[in-house]
Amino acid sequence: MKNIYIYDAKTGEYLFSEDAEKSPLEKNVYLLPANATFLAPLDAGKNQAAVFVGGAWKLVPDYRTTKVFSRETGSEIKLELGSEPSSAVTTKPKPSLYHFWGGDDWQLNKAEKTEALLKDLSYARYQAESAGITLGNGVNVQTDRDSQAMLMAAYSLLKDGFQQMIDYKTASGFVQLDLQAITTIAQLVSQHVQACFSKEKFLIEKINAMTEAQLAATNAYELWEQPLP
Repeated sequence: MKNIYIYDAKTGEYLFSEDAEKSPLEKNVYLLPANATFLAPLDAGKNQAAVFVGGAWKLVPDYRTTKVFSRETGSEIKLELGSEPSSAVTTKPKPSLYHFWGGDDWQLNKAEKTEALLKDLSYARYQAESAGITLGNGVNVQTDRDSQAMLMAAYSLLKDGFQQMIDYKTASGFVQLDLQAITTIAQLVSQHVQACFSKEKFLIEKINAMTEAQLAATNAYELWEQPLP
């Protein structure tokens, strides 16, 4: 029995071997299909592949299964058969958008990461501020900026005596409010809003005091959800 060795039609890379078929017309002659050879391939080591070129096998670099990343952009680069990693790549993935390659490892740009954290923190505070509050009687009061302005306008109408009672629309539906009731609601909304800003102020100070490792590991939205000490 005679073996034949099949290689890729485009790259010449060794694929597999199989038994050769005998010629039905000639004695002791074996058929050789396209992209095949009777020559056994060389044994490929780590990060090598056997390639059939010019009638002979040779070993070429093979890093196709090795993940490498651009030191400039951090994007993954696919290495082709026959190519080796250059000094412009690394096997270390870029940890975040705020890292850059410095020397022999990724370094955190503290200023950019801090700026991004503070921006996200501001949005987290705004979301909390606008989320609304629930009164003791189960009525849900909206606290977005427009609702805060409408509440203060209604408070002014009652306080200045233009109205004795108003129909005020909450997230739970309409309620009738007099000056005492709307004053209570305005105070609760004000306390809610100020608590959000106070929490943001505390967390800003915490972020500004963080080490590089702490900054790298921090997510502003997760930080916001943590209870204050």
